[in-house]
Amino acid sequence: MVTIAVMGVIVSLAAPNVSQQLAAQRVNNTTSMLATALKQAKTESAIRRLNVSVIIDDTNKTITVQDQASPINKIAQYQLKAASSIKINPTTQTTVTFAPNQRVVAPVATLVTYTLCDTNTNITPKQISVDAVANITTQTAGSCI
Repeated sequence: MVTIAVMGVIVSLAAPNVSQQLAAQRVNNTTSMLATALKQAKTESAIRRLNVSVIIDDTNKTITVQDQASPINKIAQYQLKAASSIKINPTTQTTVTFAPNQRVVAPVATLVTYTLCDTNTNITPKQISVDAVANITTQTAGSCI
């Protein structure tokens, strides 16, 4: 009986840690997914010699990479987990378009920052930034509140 009680205490202490690890893994996966989509769009724009866009739909939890010459033909689409969210700064910049000359097409601000969050707010968010010359950087920073 004592052994079972001790095991119960150990399991109850480990449960919150496991949920935090799962949330941290969701943030890492979402970060990787968005970074991959942005890099794919940048590469595809050079290969196809066309503008290629990354469209983030936080409502439907999708990231879409598409050729602007034929928007109905998606290059790739990624599905986010329900607990994941992306905050965009500036908030109106839900689409980033890469040109074949390896630049970001206007009207992009000088820097677009994506903060990747989880419903578990104890997790440190990650950020991906895209500047006007199409540099894509990832860092641990930001706020989800």
